[in-house]
Amino acid sequence: MKNLSQFFFFLFVVLPFQLSAQQWYDLDADSLPSGSFISFSSAIDKNGTIYCAYTQHDDNDDIFTAKVKKFNGTTWENIGASGISTSEVPSIDIALDNSGTPFVFISDGDYNYKAAVKKFSNGNWELVGSGGFSGGEINLIKIAVDKNGTPYVAFSDANAANKLTVMKFNGSNWVLVGNAGFSNDELQNISFILDENNVPYVAYEDNQTTTVVRFTNGSWEEAGTSPLGSGNSHQPSLTFDKNGVLYAAFEDAANGYRITVKKLDGNNWVTVGTEGVSGIYANDISMVIDENAIPYVIYSNGSYNGKASVLRYSGGTWESVGPNTISSDQVSNTSIHISPNGIPVASYLENDGSPYKAVVKKFSELESDPLPVELSAFFVTQNSNNVTLHWQTATETNNAGFDIEKQTGKSEVWKKIGFQEGSGTSNSVKKYSYTEKNLSEGKYFYRLKQIDRDGKFSYSQEVEAVVTSAPKEFSLLQNYPNPFNPTTTIQYSLPANGNVTLTVYDLLGKEAAVLVNGMQLAGNYSVSFNASQLSSGVYFYRLQAGRFVETKRFTL
Repeated sequence: MKNLSQFFFFLFVVLPFQLSAQQWYDLDADSLPSGSFISFSSAIDKNGTIYCAYTQHDDNDDIFTAKVKKFNGTTWENIGASGISTSEVPSIDIALDNSGTPFVFISDGDYNYKAAVKKFSNGNWELVGSGGFSGGEINLIKIAVDKNGTPYVAFSDANAANKLTVMKFNGSNWVLVGNAGFSNDELQNISFILDENNVPYVAYEDNQTTTVVRFTNGSWEEAGTSPLGSGNSHQPSLTFDKNGVLYAAFEDAANGYRITVKKLDGNNWVTVGTEGVSGIYANDISMVIDENAIPYVIYSNGSYNGKASVLRYSGGTWESVGPNTISSDQVSNTSIHISPNGIPVASYLENDGSPYKAVVKKFSELESDPLPVELSAFFVTQNSNNVTLHWQTATETNNAGFDIEKQTGKSEVWKKIGFQEGSGTSNSVKKYSYTEKNLSEGKYFYRLKQIDRDGKFSYSQEVEAVVTSAPKEFSLLQNYPNPFNPTTTIQYSLPANGNVTLTVYDLLGKEAAVLVNGMQLAGNYSVSFNASQLSSGVYFYRLQAGRFVETKRFTL
């Protein structure tokens, strides 16, 4: 018999939340892609239809190809029978016109990675103007479509020292909006938007500082005082409220690299609430404002190892929308939208090890009709090839019980594997468990379907377990991502039980962090390292297990 051992002890504990309509839930995660991604974007039309554009590695051709899907209310379906380009596409962004027609802006391998815009028309993706209309290769791309259906694009232009360039389609050709490469220095981040009068606004980061500009009277001018913050400002996101007031969210170095949101009042930037409202090291910031002028912000939260968090400004304070984090792992490429019925929709790429997965979540519409169970913990433990699920409730009302569902690999459907009777109505903590025995090697995902006595139901977030044979040799893998800020993952393998240390050192050989120090069983391990307390630079991580010693370097 194979010696099957635990990959890791996976613990998933959430702050108490209602297993109810007041939560984030996946929009048919089974039909969204997973794999190697380098770009992901989303948009929503006036009817609430959600579109996702992404570039994903094609193992057959060994290139990154571009595709678009939309959610039809039940599942995700492809837009167009074939891919958007016949060659590699490193980056993509999507926007919709007033009629809901999708436009995509890509760095197109068909044109030496220069700019191309395509729109979906008559069942096909068609070029808007000519392909390869930029001066050089492009990066950090954004697209917006005005009320007249005119597409505008903003990007980092290699032909202009990687500075910011904005162009628009005049009906025949792509023309510059102002000068090419008009930012002060090489572009680092960008947000691009059009106002009600079709005036383009750009928030761009260069030299660690964000500047907001608008195009008026034939030139680009600063919108309000600049820079936004009293120190360095990063990761900007712009949006307008229904009255045309401009808002900007950014990572504020002067406030612990937390998010600060400001709005433009005349020519002055005014803080919305207080400064530094988020967790530390906020990355991948996206903001939207609903019809009631309430700002929503999604970001990668360094306080929770880069997981996704959503905030909103309501009643004079910033508050979490749902639980403190809405993802199970670190995220990137975040976006947030408001559907026509006022419900926030979030999208992002989530790194749940390998591969990445695309995620779109919606906050429940039924906030006034909560289901009856408050789930306070849900996690999994393993013993050899046996997996045990543990969960507990803080309160229950008319709880019939829980279906236990399992998914074997992300390409498989969820299947019911058991049922645990609930406690009816209870105001005390109730603990439950369920064990599945003699599992084969593989990765397994589990979730709970809570069912009340009226037939209403809701799903928990999922937990993961990996059962694998003991490795045959020691190994220390290169961390990912690398470079990183501030969280990365280190994996290693142990063929035998023993004392293990995993230590981080700076360039001078000084110990910077101890990640593992103790006895471990044979198996494969994954360690998440949050380096938010360290300075940027090159470091080394060293694994010692018995006589085995190996060191690798990474960049923060």
